[in-house]
Amino acid sequence: MRKLLIITYLFASFSIFASEITGVAPSYAGKKLIISTTHDGWDATKESLDSCIVAEDGTFSLQVNNSETIQAQLDLGYYTGIVYIEKGKNYNVNLPARKDITAREKLNPYFKPQTILLSFNDLPTDDINRKIADFEDSFDSVWVDLTQNFITTEKIDSAMNYLDEKYPSNDKFFSEYKHYRYALLVNLYSPGAPKLAIKNFFLPYKVKYNQPAFWEAFESIFTGFNMSDYLKENEELYDLSLLHQVLLDNLPKNYMDSIKTENVTKIVDALRKDEVGVGYKPILGELTNLNGVTFPWSELYYNKVYIIVANSSLRQSLSDIQYFKKMQEKYAEKCLFLLIFADEDKSACLRQVEKINKDFVFSVVDNPQLVKQLQIKNAPLYITLDNDGKIVKYPAEEPKYFVP
Repeated sequence: MRKLLIITYLFASFSIFASEITGVAPSYAGKKLIISTTHDGWDATKESLDSCIVAEDGTFSLQVNNSETIQAQLDLGYYTGIVYIEKGKNYNVNLPARKDITAREKLNPYFKPQTILLSFNDLPTDDINRKIADFEDSFDSVWVDLTQNFITTEKIDSAMNYLDEKYPSNDKFFSEYKHYRYALLVNLYSPGAPKLAIKNFFLPYKVKYNQPAFWEAFESIFTGFNMSDYLKENEELYDLSLLHQVLLDNLPKNYMDSIKTENVTKIVDALRKDEVGVGYKPILGELTNLNGVTFPWSELYYNKVYIIVANSSLRQSLSDIQYFKKMQEKYAEKCLFLLIFADEDKSACLRQVEKINKDFVFSVVDNPQLVKQLQIKNAPLYITLDNDGKIVKYPAEEPKYFVP
């Protein structure tokens, strides 16, 4: 009996925090919806919360178990829908008409879905989504007023007082949200930027990993900030700003080795896990060649793999294609050679390899995962892998210099 009571209590405690996100979106019928959250500003620690297949009538339901208010993201193809979820509250949301990502956008490593705030049905006036939306309307007006006039610290103080009086809050998440929006206002004061905002809004506080306003302010304020020892007053903030400078290519990657604080180290580990380079093992799943045949990437593992990333419009790539044909014939027993076209036009690729065995020729149009997993940003690019599918050289030597 006691065990039953304990189980019942645990289930009840777990259910208290459960939130349900529902809606009707006919244009998504049959599509998979994924709701996730992130614990950093680079999505390195992105965490999937739930997923579902939208029913034929467009209805969907997602379950989120959160012990505190979080910002969550819905993957909607061309869009990323934002919703703030309070502990134990349910939401009925409206989704935009489905718009899929185009082939061109899939091939663009810099493409990011458009972020939109979702609208709701029957949303209470005291809900965090309404609070933030209303606050942002006033914040935008204040921002415009400040930037169109000569900015003084007195005007900034007056603006913050006005917003605080208009939007009082005992809610921790909303108070933190306002705090970091105010940091952006303070950073408008050029003589003190960015040190004034850092000193008053960052240094005395712990890093707020689950607060989106923290990351937006951090990105804006710390991007143009040169590393300074006085940041070491807050060791975690110092590590975070160090990582930020590395990711901006302002510092060498080996500086990440000096990061010691636990939470920032987790972000570093997550970033390195997906970093393409020597030792990285691409996860490519199934590949479809230019003959239209699909097979698992694992079947292509060889003693060695040499990959040529080409573009049919480049003179260098036209030369590489000829070397590809010769190497296939000469070193077939020693090495597997793959030719990957980074073109958006598949027909152009086919014209260039008309007289070549296309069993090991691929297009990123048919295999968009290649762009991310091999970090294909331009052509030409050459990569070698070992018999375990791990990268040995990135970039590798050109075909004319390659010997298995």
